[in-house]
Amino acid sequence: MLGGLKMLPDDEMRKWLLVRRELGIDSVGAAMAGHGLVHDRWNGREGDFEFPMRTQRLARELGIGVHQWLFVTKSTLPILDETVEILDSFVGPATERNARLFLAAGYGAHHEDERITERDLDQLPTWVVDSFNANRSASLRPEREWIELFRKDTTPLEEDVLLQLYVDDDNIDRIEATSCEETFADLERRTRAVFASMPSREELREACGDPDGTKIYEFPMDIERAWLDRYLDRQPLHLDWSLTRDLVGRSRSKNPPPLVRLGSANRLRNGNSEVV
Repeated sequence: MLGGLKMLPDDEMRKWLLVRRELGIDSVGAAMAGHGLVHDRWNGREGDFEFPMRTQRLARELGIGVHQWLFVTKSTLPILDETVEILDSFVGPATERNARLFLAAGYGAHHEDERITERDLDQLPTWVVDSFNANRSASLRPEREWIELFRKDTTPLEEDVLLQLYVDDDNIDRIEATSCEETFADLERRTRAVFASMPSREELREACGDPDGTKIYEFPMDIERAWLDRYLDRQPLHLDWSLTRDLVGRSRSKNPPPLVRLGSANRLRNGNSEVV
């Protein structure tokens, strides 16, 4: 994955890619939120669109596969086709390209105003529709349809709890001094306690769901995240959210750090054309 990497000159990135190719890594993945300044603003770093573009082209030159994820939002929808044209022109054909909605988690949880609605579905380019249709785990539904689907689905939710043990400087001594059985018994106890304190899906749906909601969500877990955020706005719960399965939650800040200025505008040259 290329997102968030330190931006390095082409010669250093070529070496970086060669090392990974020797390790058996056969593809790079890049998540693109439109192009140019739109992408840079989403990622909080000036030049963030240019850097993965250059790296993807280097990867193709080295015989490494290129996987692209293009995010569909209110601000990227008008430039999705332009983004594909730029990628194809500068990088070349992708090994695989997929369209995605952003998750109701992290920074994305603060930007529900960017979520596409039912009215936007008719504006989706054909390749975006095909991409979503090919993804069997995704289902583009407005909130109101998710609510009706959940009301009809009486299948009991799975009761298995995924345990996540994070090791850091603050807990490593305690972990090393404790048996494996004791460590995971304690982790399971604390994790189940968090889930027991959370509202059920049914409670979230009825208390926080919008029966007329037209915003589009891709996965069941994602609409549940949105409902939980609304619930917590009304009734905060002071729980250890790091223990909950797949529940990333909102970031503390609404936005990535301020754009990092690189000085004069950088341009990617491709023959006689420029991509800014």
